[in-house]
Amino acid sequence: GLPSVGRSPSAAVYPTTLNELQGKGARAMVKISLRAKGPTVRTYGLIDTGNKLHEGVAVNEELARKLQLPIVPCDLTVGTAANDGGMDVIGRVYNISVILGDDCPSYIKEALVIPELCTPINLGCKWIEEIRGILDYSSPKQATLVVKKMKVPLVQSIDSEAESASEDEERSG
Repeated sequence: GLPSVGRSPSAAVYPTTLNELQGKGARAMVKISLRAKGPTVRTYGLIDTGNKLHEGVAVNEELARKLQLPIVPCDLTVGTAANDGGMDVIGRVYNISVILGDDCPSYIKEALVIPELCTPINLGCKWIEEIRGILDYSSPKQATLVVKKMKVPLVQSIDSEAESASEDEERSG
């Protein structure tokens, strides 16, 4: 079986702040902890309703390496929102245990590895559908990803709570 996602104090926090991600244009993010063969990695994943990948998930090469996942080579190009956009895929990774938010367990069977991806992990519609997730924007105060009746907050702007949590994790790691 797969190792479970733990809360070890030595878990990597990558990137360390939402500023790093939002500076690259990321909008609806979810706090996520990932674990495969290596250490638990805590980061933010982009909820990307425009991601129509068959696999439903893409990770950048740095995250795949931090998770110590073997990258199974493949030669693909995937489209982007830009009219002439395309990004090269260098391979696939498999079997990642996930904790969404603070305590919502999930799983990723397969993800494409795209070195140019501007966020560590891009979670698309197909994956949200696979986990039977629902994006809930009904509350004016807090959008959520609802999975198995658990509400995982979507982070759409930087607030002091998210920043201080990231800094606490950074100091403890």
